[in-house]
Parts: sequence; structure tokens; C-alpha cells
Amino acid sequence: MSEDVSPPRSDTDPVAKTAASQLANPDTRVSTGPVPAERIDTALLLQIGREPLLAEPGESKRPALNIPYSTLGGVLGVLGMLGGLFVAWALPLSIAAVACAVIARRQHVRSWTVTLGLVTGIAGCLFAVPWMLYYFAMSA
Repeated sequence: MSEDVSPPRSDTDPVAKTAASQLANPDTRVSTGPVPAERIDTALLLQIGREPLLAEPGESKRPALNIPYSTLGGVLGVLGMLGGLFVAWALPLSIAAVACAVIARRQHVRSWTVTLGLVTGIAGCLFAVPWMLYYFAMSA
């Protein structure tokens, strides 16, 4: 059930004509405006150095779940740090806070809650490690 998809013909399609002329003469300047994804195939776009359009022009390309990761990282970081002062079982909370903060940072979220989650998560890990060593020493 495969369909034969023919490449766009450069003599009838203006986008393909521009792309073909760019391939023939790389010093030629071309328009850098948006290229409709249905009019030219991805392989040709990558050959001329353009990224294919992944979303409609009016849509946001930012993922929808980036703010909850930063907020969750901040909350888990504070809980992990405060818990790490008194008990060792808060270590997983601190590790989860660091993981959430890193995920949010990779999604290009620049928020104070991301920094809060990262800093308090690392501090909570550092606070919980002596408690874990104490528990292991007492159980041996």
C-alpha cells in the first residue's frame, strides 16, 4: 500500500524552482520567509539548509507541559531540602526536583521556579546524604 510520491517539478512549482536555483548557485540570495511544508519535500529543504515546518504558522511550537515541570521541580525541591535536614527518605524528592528542573530547562523555560527546583534539589541531596551514611553505619 505504498503510494508513489513524485518530487515537485521545478518548472511548475515556484518553491521547487527557487530551491533548485539555490542548489545550482549557493551564492544567490533567496527569500527567508516561511515555506509551506506541503509544497516541497523535506529532503530538498534539508539540502538547501532550511528546517521543515512542523506546526501551522499560528500555532506555538512550545510544549504545553513546561510550566508544570518547573513548578513541580520547585515544590519538590523545597520539600526535599526541608526533609533532607531531618530524614534520609527525602532524597528521592530532591532527585525528582533536579530531574523536573532539568526537563523544564531543556524545554527553554526561564523561570525562578526552575532555578529554585535545581538549587533546592541539589541542596536536599547534599543534606540527605549524611543521614543515609548515618543509617547505614547504625545498621552495620
